Amino acid sequence: MSKSNFGVGLIRQSEFRIVTGGNSSYDEHFTSKISFSAGLDLRRDAPRNAELAHADSAGVFDPVTRNNFMIADVAPYASISAPLTRFFDFSGGVRRDEVSFGNTDLIVRQNSYQATSRLTSPRATIAFHLPRKSLPSLAFSMGEAFHSNDPRVGLGAGRGTPIATSQARELVANENLLGTHFRLALARVSNSQEFAKIDPDTGLQENLGPSLIRSLTFSAQRRFSF
Repeated sequence: MSKSNFGVGLIRQSEFRIVTGGNSSYDEHFTSKISFSAGLDLRRDAPRNAELAHADSAGVFDPVTRNNFMIADVAPYASISAPLTRFFDFSGGVRRDEVSFGNTDLIVRQNSYQATSRLTSPRATIAFHLPRKSLPSLAFSMGEAFHSNDPRVGLGAGRGTPIATSQARELVANENLLGTHFRLALARVSNSQEFAKIDPDTGLQENLGPSLIRSLTFSAQRRFSF
């Protein structure tokens, strides 16, 4: 249980949460450079009696939302890594998620619902390198992912979807020079939704729409004998 001040009074949050999950995986190395892996992920998150209460002028907390909700995910996945040619390496994979949502609103029954989302998330990396150690190696990666939103989020005008998807692209250059490892990365990540701006009346996040992140990262690492 926690109490937070959002500028318009105190909000009290409390819940009881049950989480179960598991994973099964298989890995196979055909050669020193060719490998394959597959598996299955299971997870179920079920908060119960999740309550958000707002303090009135007398300091008495009145429930604003009270829910039993559930997020469950079943996801098989597979990936492979192998050289394409002498100078190119490839690794790729795919993951298939079936995400189930359930929300039982204990105050406003008409806000209760059940939903299922199915998503396929691919990823791939192509790396280019030359035999000469004095030249940098390059790698280009792309992939898709998602995150699941709170089923209670967006009961008002800022309502979002249970799933927010992301797409990422990254170009990385690595170089070893004078005993120092240099790394330069250019990345672009787009999100279908961005949740922020806590609602002072309910304590829930509001949907601010899609977002785009561009970044450039440079790093250098050197090891010393001491």
